[in-house]
Amino acid sequence: MKKFITALHIIYSNFTMFFIFYPWTAINTIIVLIGAMLGIKPVVKFFLYLWANGMFWFVGRKINVTGRENIEKGKQYLIVLNHTSMFDFPAVMAVFPRVAWLGREVLLNIPVFGRMLEATDYIAIYPGDTEKSKQSINTAIERSGRISIAIFPEGTRTLDGEMKDFKKGFTYIIRGTDLDVLPVTLNGLFKWKQKFQWYLTPLEKVVLVVHEKISNESLRQMSNEEMSVYIKKIIESGLLPQRRDDEK
Repeated sequence: MKKFITALHIIYSNFTMFFIFYPWTAINTIIVLIGAMLGIKPVVKFFLYLWANGMFWFVGRKINVTGRENIEKGKQYLIVLNHTSMFDFPAVMAVFPRVAWLGREVLLNIPVFGRMLEATDYIAIYPGDTEKSKQSINTAIERSGRISIAIFPEGTRTLDGEMKDFKKGFTYIIRGTDLDVLPVTLNGLFKWKQKFQWYLTPLEKVVLVVHEKISNESLRQMSNEEMSVYIKKIIESGLLPQRRDDEK
């Protein structure tokens, strides 16, 4: 019976992905684009938050957060996460609605899309130009008030569920700001939709583990390699065994 229910859940989830997720994303994208073109940031933020939560509502799942007490209200962080799935973005945005993402500046040059990114407080990083990247981050922090910054230091989604080494430029971002680091471990989303998997299997429980903050000052005392290894170990410590609904 449990296997039958599991099969029905998978069928329902994939129906949802093609006939609800994608239209839902398209509708919200259009609204966000209009809000961005008109310069109405509150509209952009609201519909991004609505979109992020809707991705989980539609499949009858919730995001479980452990360590929520480690999030100090009104404080800015550099949120560092493992990258597991395309669902990482909405999961983070649902828990941290006041968050901006770091990414390559070339994306800002894409017509219309670049304008939308600007409205979401997207922070441009300039590969090979550390000083310009630092300036971009600090300007965004000053302009956006209490917003936090999120980054996937692995650079791309995992292919096997295991964490990869962090990109070298990650440490320069920490040294370029005064933000404390908030390590967060994403669990369950890898099984939902892996990088080259076209279908959806949301059988895992989604758990975000929020670790204690790490002071920027203490991290700066470390070498770049020590810093990366230290933060990676903390995030890895929050990885949970993958569980299926029919095994609970």
